[in-house]
Amino acid sequence: GRGEKVDYSSLKRDLLGRDRQDRERAVAPLKVPERAIIVDSTRLSIDAVVKAMLAAIREQR
Repeated sequence: GRGEKVDYSSLKRDLLGRDRQDRERAVAPLKVPERAIIVDSTRLSIDAVVKAMLAAIREQR
């Protein structure tokens, strides 16, 4: 973002390391709640994500 060159493998390693630390920390680890609805937004537009979320909410009612 700041014009810096970033090595993909280093970036991926760092991100995976931070994710692991977040999951395994003793205080307030990041975990998916038991009844969470997961929406994979990887290839979706913002509008598509909102539609998927609303559909999931309607299904739960």
